[in-house]
Amino acid sequence: MRTDFIKAVSISTDLTAAVFLGIILVGYLHESKEMAEKTRYYRYSLWVCFSGLLIDAASYLIDGVLENNLTAGLINYLAFVVIDILVICFTGYIKSRLLEKNPDCKTRVPDLIVVLCVIDALIVTFGAMTGKLFTIEKGVYNDGPWNEFIVVIPMICFVMLEILILRQVKSLGVRETVVISLYILMPGVAGVLQVLNNAFEFGYAGSAIGLVFIYVMIQSRIIAHEKVKAEMYSSLSTIDVLTGIKNRRGYDEVLNGVGKDEIVGAVFCDANSLKETNDTLGHEAGDDLIKKVSSILKQTFPDGDVCRISGDEFVVIVKNALKKSFADRAKALVENIRTDGWIASLGYEVGIGGKIEELVKTAEEKMYEDKSNYYKTTGKERRK
Repeated sequence: MRTDFIKAVSISTDLTAAVFLGIILVGYLHESKEMAEKTRYYRYSLWVCFSGLLIDAASYLIDGVLENNLTAGLINYLAFVVIDILVICFTGYIKSRLLEKNPDCKTRVPDLIVVLCVIDALIVTFGAMTGKLFTIEKGVYNDGPWNEFIVVIPMICFVMLEILILRQVKSLGVRETVVISLYILMPGVAGVLQVLNNAFEFGYAGSAIGLVFIYVMIQSRIIAHEKVKAEMYSSLSTIDVLTGIKNRRGYDEVLNGVGKDEIVGAVFCDANSLKETNDTLGHEAGDDLIKKVSSILKQTFPDGDVCRISGDEFVVIVKNALKKSFADRAKALVENIRTDGWIASLGYEVGIGGKIEELVKTAEEKMYEDKSNYYKTTGKERRK
């Protein structure tokens, strides 16, 4: 029978630990799908431990209060059996870490632990049904003859896990091996205390402390690393490697970010005779031409988003543009390019952001007019 003091200590310990796990779980709700997949076994362990803490706290709260023996028995049964589910989830976490560090790892220990946990769950079920594990009389919990031995199999599983990670220390690294060992130590100590005195039932609290420690020392670093990678890949995926300006994907993002009511200026630019330059002078010269056009656009419109949307086509979007100022810059650019080798043809338009695609289309049509004048003036053949 549980004393009021033991009940109060157990409830407060469980709920305090649950609050810490709950904070971590809320943080995981905002992670990307890729991150969720990468951390799923750790999250499973968090959720199961969180559930176990609440169930364990509930078993103490209803003890001697809830007179429905069936409901009280079910809650206490769950408090025992969820331990096996937690061990299985954490075993999955360790296995996933080992495979990530060493894809050739072929150990069968995790599978054996799962089998032991299933056997233990069956023993718990049988013990709860027969009264060997515990009994409920008028809502009051009483230990059964098997109670002091029920932590034996979970403890064996933890010992097997510890041996496994020590054998894989080269793959995991010393730091991660120590952190995971500390996790195993926490519920292990709680299990030893329970064997010595049934009043000390702090297995879930010990697991929670271990999971928090793993989050601080391992998982938070993994999350930070993955976020940096994601940001880097996101940046690279919107940047044109040759010129350093936005690519087609970056251009689409710019269009999506234009306000419907703001005044926007659009420039459509196409490098002239790129194919001829590549064929006669080589692709390096062609790349230099692309970079020169890009540089001119960036210098002329430092307040705009310069995008390379295809091999020789560029679009500049200037948000919150002043109509006269933008038009003057665009006209001056057209004249300067014509008198300095006419390396590109341009068109521009100004209007409201709600019609941005129409503005770009109009600028493109004007670019083709300029391109036509280029061919007529230079006598060059189209597409050369």
